[in-house]
Amino acid sequence: MASITVPTRPARQRWMWIGLGVLTIVSFLPASPPQGPFDARDGARIPGVHLEMPLTAVLLEPLAAPVYVLAGAPDFRRAGVATLVWVALGAAGWWLVRHRGTKGRRRILGAAGAGVAAAGLLAAWLGFGVAVRLPGWRLVCDDPAWVVADLHTHTYGSHDGLVSADANLGALAASGYDLVAVTEHKRPAGAFAAVRAARSHAPAKPAVIPGVEVRSPLGPYLLGIGLRPGIELPRRNGRGDPSFEARFVRAVHRDHEGAVIALSYRLSPSDIDRLIDLGVDAFEISNSGHPALEPAVRRALLAASREQGIPLIASSDWHGWGGIFRTWTLVRRPPFGTSQAGDVLWLLRHRRRKAFVPVIAGTFVQPGWFRIVTAPFFETVRYLSELSPLRVLVWWVWTGALSFLWAGLRRRGVPRPGRFLLAPSLWILSAGLGYRGFQWVAVWASGATVSSFPAEIGFETVGLALACAAAGAVSAHRELRALRGTRAARGATQAACPATDLLPRVAEDAGASG
Repeated sequence: MASITVPTRPARQRWMWIGLGVLTIVSFLPASPPQGPFDARDGARIPGVHLEMPLTAVLLEPLAAPVYVLAGAPDFRRAGVATLVWVALGAAGWWLVRHRGTKGRRRILGAAGAGVAAAGLLAAWLGFGVAVRLPGWRLVCDDPAWVVADLHTHTYGSHDGLVSADANLGALAASGYDLVAVTEHKRPAGAFAAVRAARSHAPAKPAVIPGVEVRSPLGPYLLGIGLRPGIELPRRNGRGDPSFEARFVRAVHRDHEGAVIALSYRLSPSDIDRLIDLGVDAFEISNSGHPALEPAVRRALLAASREQGIPLIASSDWHGWGGIFRTWTLVRRPPFGTSQAGDVLWLLRHRRRKAFVPVIAGTFVQPGWFRIVTAPFFETVRYLSELSPLRVLVWWVWTGALSFLWAGLRRRGVPRPGRFLLAPSLWILSAGLGYRGFQWVAVWASGATVSSFPAEIGFETVGLALACAAAGAVSAHRELRALRGTRAARGATQAACPATDLLPRVAEDAGASG
């Protein structure tokens, strides 16, 4: 009598569980978790301060993992490009292995198509994580004397802002900030609107310091914070105005009684001493929007802080992209303080270096080319070492649920469950991207922005959403056709060999008689 072969677990499911085992092992290796919080000046762990991941972020862990992997890279832009290239090459290589018998032009086009499709899917996934703000780290401080501040953020009041004042303050409050400086590009009107928004939701919103961000004709970017409405700031006298920096610093100090902070972005070591002599009160040593800091600039900033008492801060430079914050500034308020905003401005203007601690969730250094080229591997290992036991458990739950769903689809005759699930995944991405894109376009149409930038990004996001929807429709059509073909072939086989229908009944009868 011929033996009946019992189907084994599909190879892809085995690889899924093997990958989960590797994830678990790496997450429990005896290594210091690199998410910190660390002091941005020397990398030391900060006592009395810890990072929390909200429950919603934990539950969505596997879905948000690609965003978390790249958000912690020293240079997330280059890391993203390197990751897309690796994914495209990996998908093309996998296609070539699976279709070894294919020859000629079809072989080349098939491999190229697989690479483009895989990279496009990852790009859409990352775009979803950036457009639809995913929950991220929250900084929690045990000592109430510390104020958690972000002294560099933007709203629709900036030409490249993608977030309203209310959404800005809500997201920053959820990430642990007590005090926020809204520093709009060129014009501070949006910052004053943020002050009004904070006052209207005082119990739930962080305090706001209004400010402005300007670019010096000599190159550096400067933040003027603590501004007063109705008082004009100096304008540049042409592109090569050498006196603008001095006039700007003097006006912020004298007319507004505020403070001036120099950005680390495009700062050179020769700029630092000049700006200190002009009266700049503090410098950024970490900036989430431009995380890679040149080593020479970093050394110069540390020397200026150590020798001249200049405070160093860590800023998000948040414009509305994503929602994963990895920088904070701790400020120890003086015992005679009256308000958070007033105390921080006073400490900046009097250069109380020890009152400021720049906090980072991971190392922000200029990466070498090896780390950039190997970004998907290096950053994945870093991400895995950050995982807590609860987040690892969520990975197991998601993998178990997916395995169960996969097996159910196989029992129902679906030949390729992974591809069958691709269509609804693409439609979910399309819905999120489309909603966010239309929202940006609608805000621009209402006149709430100072430029057409939100509309431009909105239309691009809607275009990406439509591409995802179309790809999902094509995938669904192909898989439904393959499913119908499989069922038709099975029916033809059963018609040709009716005895195959008796096997399940024979097994049932044998079990009943036993």
